[in-house]
Amino acid sequence: MSQVVAHIPSGFSNDSKAAFLDAVKQMFCEKCGFKLSQSVVFISEHRPYNACEEGAKKISIIVYTTVGKSDELKEQMAKAIEDIVVDVLGEKWAGTELIYEEHTRSNVCVMGKLASRM
Repeated sequence: MSQVVAHIPSGFSNDSKAAFLDAVKQMFCEKCGFKLSQSVVFISEHRPYNACEEGAKKISIIVYTTVGKSDELKEQMAKAIEDIVVDVLGEKWAGTELIYEEHTRSNVCVMGKLASRM
């Protein structure tokens, strides 16, 4: 199970955002062996005046995922996301920052039940 939150500057077309969402979700499912229903991707758009100067020029992604993924897998996913950003949103957005926030299954609830008990 994972959630991905992409903080992107506003102004991308709906088609670009949809393509980005689909590509990121597919990639996580393929790399981590998730079912499509086990991965969620969100976009949070910011306007230039709602971010510091450096932040307004970047795409930052936070990945919430369970512990245990190897550094190699995390690096593969980061490279895949960078490729998606460049392919879908454009070369000028290269340099995506990605942060992994890991949790145990006992810190996740789904439909009112701990994931560790499912």
